[in-house]
Amino acid sequence: MPVAPRAGSAWLLEYLSAPEATFPKRCRLTEAEDYSRVFKNRCSVSGALFVCYAAPNIHGQTRPTEQTRLGLAVSRKVSPRAVARNRIKRVIRESFRQSKQKLNGLDIVVVARPQASKADVADMVKSLQTLWDTLIKKCKKP
Repeated sequence: MPVAPRAGSAWLLEYLSAPEATFPKRCRLTEAEDYSRVFKNRCSVSGALFVCYAAPNIHGQTRPTEQTRLGLAVSRKVSPRAVARNRIKRVIRESFRQSKQKLNGLDIVVVARPQASKADVADMVKSLQTLWDTLIKKCKKP
């Protein structure tokens, strides 16, 4: 007996294949020197759950580009369980994806603190939104 696909599954497939719902390689910090440059810039904001570092995105050019890129640092000190670390990374990526337009032109590294593994998703999202807003005021050049 054939089973019809569920409406929820079709919606999810459509949502996940939408271009704005992805985290492509061009939006990631992938090189060690990119991380080093962001950490050396020392424009940072911190909260109870995360520390964010930012630098203008040069991405191989002499002048900043408008592409925003994200790097993640969630160590085993945050949680020894990979499931918890991956959950934190998913929340950070989704919050970044939703706020990417506001953060235009920055390379950002988010470092999770151990308290993040005990926080629920709503607290993490609220903390990240506050950090994004503060980062824009403090680190983004007009």
